[in-house]
Amino acid sequence: MGADSLGTARFFACAPLMKIELSRRQRLVAIVVVAVVAIGALALALTLRVAGARQKALQSKLEANVAAQREGPRKLDDAAQKRILAELDDVPGLTVEIGGVLGDAESLGLAADLHGLFQRAGYAMRPLAEYKASPEIPRGVAVYSAHVLDQVLSGGVAQLFRELGQANQWLEADPAAAADGQAAADPELKIIVGHRP
Repeated sequence: MGADSLGTARFFACAPLMKIELSRRQRLVAIVVVAVVAIGALALALTLRVAGARQKALQSKLEANVAAQREGPRKLDDAAQKRILAELDDVPGLTVEIGGVLGDAESLGLAADLHGLFQRAGYAMRPLAEYKASPEIPRGVAVYSAHVLDQVLSGGVAQLFRELGQANQWLEADPAAAADGQAAADPELKIIVGHRP
């Protein structure tokens, strides 16, 4: 330590505490400044906490997307398609709509595969549909049909779900109509390929 720093240290050690008189207005200003600084620090802490939570949510969503890409798209191999076609041959002639979720290439890819499969089975196919993403659209593959056809379609639909390794999702109402604002489902059979389960 140099001579200057020793002298400064002795001065502060020996100096009596200074008593500062503040006016009422100055004290009020000081309190307001301290309060504003405290509120700012609290707001910063909350902002950092929210940003951290958002980052965690985005990270988990990114990890789920990466995992889904690693798994590859849902596909039906040739043998699975033949087994489904064998069940579908019993009920040709129905009007069928098949679609996936708008903007989800994997969902639309599987929907296009199913569309081609039903077309080969002789069904009257509507163009491939793209449904707006919404909470009403279930994950995985779901089927909606007129209830009078449930018994007739059950074999083919059950085979489809078996081949996809998914539990049956036979819907009571058409979620795509609700999501897209349609009045009612016109086709006799609608297959909705949602996001990967």
